[in-house]
Amino acid sequence: MTQQPQNSKKTTATPVKSTAPKTSSAKVPTSKLPAKKSKKTAAPPADPTFVAPHVLESIAAGTYYNPHEVLGQHGIVSPGVTDPITVIRALRPLATEVFAILSTGAHVELGHIGFGVWQGISTVGFQDYTLEARYESAPAWIADDPYRFLPTIGELDLHLIGEGRHERLWDVLGAHYGPRQGITAA
Repeated sequence: MTQQPQNSKKTTATPVKSTAPKTSSAKVPTSKLPAKKSKKTAAPPADPTFVAPHVLESIAAGTYYNPHEVLGQHGIVSPGVTDPITVIRALRPLATEVFAILSTGAHVELGHIGFGVWQGISTVGFQDYTLEARYESAPAWIADDPYRFLPTIGELDLHLIGEGRHERLWDVLGAHYGPRQGITAA
């Protein structure tokens, strides 16, 4: 048997009744709570020439739903710049260098942005252009960019095709020989 020290008393815990008023366990709607103050940090300015990597990958794979949205010539707006600025994007897989040759004779060097897509900036506005692509151990290849031209199929055509009611598909689908912006081709 163990002995207890003389000055120690055996104590037992007794519950203490709270004198605080009872509160409801219901949750307070968040609209009634004070708004949290957040530190506002300046977001970096968005790059108007940025294309998401998954879009580039889809374009390279041929699965992107609207390649005209990315490829070809597009006007961009830059704060404080009044001159017309265009971005030119082209799909040239395996190329080592790509240039856009403008109708004025100026060469715009395009940089590789990923998945075979090349991009460059022109400060002379919209112009006709051809692409010069250089490949390893091969001569330079100069050709028109098919994305330089607007799509020839319209919204109504797409709607009717979707419904299965287009009655002249041969007029809107496939290659058609004829002039397009001064170039006669199919």
